[in-house]
Amino acid sequence: MISEWPPGRHPARLRFLTRNRTIAALTRGTVIVEAGERSGALNTARHAAELGRPLMAVPGPVTSAESAGCHRIIRDWGATCVTCAGDVIEMLAPLGTADPLGAPGQLGAPDLATAGGAPSRDELDTDSARVLDALPARGAAGTSTIAAEAGVDLDTVLRCLGLLAGSGFIDRCDRGWRLRRPQSSTAKP
Repeated sequence: MISEWPPGRHPARLRFLTRNRTIAALTRGTVIVEAGERSGALNTARHAAELGRPLMAVPGPVTSAESAGCHRIIRDWGATCVTCAGDVIEMLAPLGTADPLGAPGQLGAPDLATAGGAPSRDELDTDSARVLDALPARGAAGTSTIAAEAGVDLDTVLRCLGLLAGSGFIDRCDRGWRLRRPQSSTAKP
């Protein structure tokens, strides 16, 4: 069990909304299904968006009050419209995998390990090159900082960071993302 509150605290209305921040922080992405205009699900969606997590919504009839929140986060917050589990997996899986936990699969780009190695810097698509250039030469940067520096949206940054990490250009660290340090050779000639 995980909680922001110490043992012995009693449930209260405010604590239910605060717990949504923890839920959003612990997930790789958030899918909202049937959320009214005023719902705890929208509170969780707001936290996910603020944390730069992928935000998805299952649309419902435009006439349904129970779908108004989903339509709003698609329209106003840039949530991705998903209609099946495959859509969610595609959003959360690193490029080149079908499994969000990283097992090889069929979705996205080909597996670089079996496709002749990682691309060179010159072979990167425009967005990936911009994201790579946005990383500081020393230290690390968070996802939103990289997005602002590269001039691209968070979804694009997340896609590019996965590609760049899988290609060996960058590493994830406790402060965000950093350029991968060259491996020093321990073998002597």
